[in-house]
Amino acid sequence: DKSVDTRIVYVSTSGNDANNGLSPATPKRTLNAGYALLRQGFPDWLLLKRGDTWTSETVILSASGRSITARTIIGAYGTGARPRLMNGNFHIDPNDHSSNVTILSIHFQATEGSPGLGGFAYVSSGSNYLIEDSYFQHTGVTFQGYPTANYIFNVEFRRNAIVDVWDINGALGSYWHAVNGLLIEENVADHSG
Repeated sequence: DKSVDTRIVYVSTSGNDANNGLSPATPKRTLNAGYALLRQGFPDWLLLKRGDTWTSETVILSASGRSITARTIIGAYGTGARPRLMNGNFHIDPNDHSSNVTILSIHFQATEGSPGLGGFAYVSSGSNYLIEDSYFQHTGVTFQGYPTANYIFNVEFRRNAIVDVWDINGALGSYWHAVNGLLIEENVADHSG
């Protein structure tokens, strides 16, 4: 449920980055233009239009929700297929950090045989992440904390599919390291490595 101070940002490939992004009638076009409107420490939502595909866009996640019950949410709006991120990804590296984030109903896809493209990669510290009802095709998910410095706490990976993961350097469907409090539940992995 949204909070009274939730800002909802809409993104569609038929949108325009000059739009304010605050309604389905005035969506931003690029993921980064939409993501830039999310506020640090607020339970803001970034919603991607179902049926749309973004190609080779990478979003560095840094916004945190207010709490575990008032999260930043990246999800979908409209009807049809999950929004697709083709040869792009959501990424957190050691220079960034975010917590209290939910990813819902996103299709991550890489070109088959292309190593290192697409997916979701969290290589940092943080807490309270949920990825649910998402589809990983020819790509996967990584959560990598640092046991000598900072763990990642409380990650839930629920009701997702990881399929047909293959590349010339070896396949990796999912990788979990230094995660304290990990729930992996009701997922499907088919040819995931």
